[in-house]
Amino acid sequence: MAHRSSGNEIIRDILENDVYDDSMCNGFRSLYPKAWGYYEFNDRDNTIYPPGYAGLLTEKVQDLKLVGSDPNKMEFFRNAWHFIPKSYFDWRETYRYNPELVKFWQDNEGHLHGSVIGPIEMGIFFETVLLAINSQTFNEENDWLPDDDWHEVLYQSIDRMKEAGLQVAEFAMRRRAYNWMHDEANEILYKRGGSFKTGGIYVGASVPYHSYFSGLAPKGTVAHQWPMFHAAVFGIEWANQTANAAWRAIYGENVATALMDTFTDEFFWATKDR
Repeated sequence: MAHRSSGNEIIRDILENDVYDDSMCNGFRSLYPKAWGYYEFNDRDNTIYPPGYAGLLTEKVQDLKLVGSDPNKMEFFRNAWHFIPKSYFDWRETYRYNPELVKFWQDNEGHLHGSVIGPIEMGIFFETVLLAINSQTFNEENDWLPDDDWHEVLYQSIDRMKEAGLQVAEFAMRRRAYNWMHDEANEILYKRGGSFKTGGIYVGASVPYHSYFSGLAPKGTVAHQWPMFHAAVFGIEWANQTANAAWRAIYGENVATALMDTFTDEFFWATKDR
């Protein structure tokens, strides 16, 4: 078997996470500071996991208590996302994962189930992290490694995107096979693709941890859980409108992206002006 990584070897910093969790967490702390949330892991692939796998994940979640904050990366993030107040970053620097909010278990057939329940400001950062831990753990347990030519495949993809005149942001943490592959992919995108600031194609990463190394501001806005929360509070007919109004109240024209497909594009446009 390949090296069995601990949870704090897979997740190395509290900013190794999708940046939209920070934009939403600041929103919840600003407008709904007492809100609680329930998150449930839904394995759409219906994978049969080996006996004891849920226990292994639980051990790795416990390791997350050891994940801390790098002051240099936090300062970079603070400066890059200047529209979030300093008080948020002061709090974020002290944030630590609370494993007691997370449960994993398997049914009799071996399917994996999981949940996170607790204050949203504490639970919101588990989503992408747990998916990344599960992915790397499953690959390690199965001795699955990338093909030897994966660098060359990435080089070719970057060259084709350059020829097409595209610009590319990287949003792969929840799907990554290994954290070291994720690191290398961002480095290759930056070095071979070039920064968009100098005419290249790479506009940045969704993870502040990786953004720090390129010096490009983290890329991300809002996720589906923001309108889903507003659906739970205000009803589905008013979910999009209240979610967008709340977002504008916090950020104005910054981070100004609306998700149309949470409850289908058709419903979004039908209710936009209510």
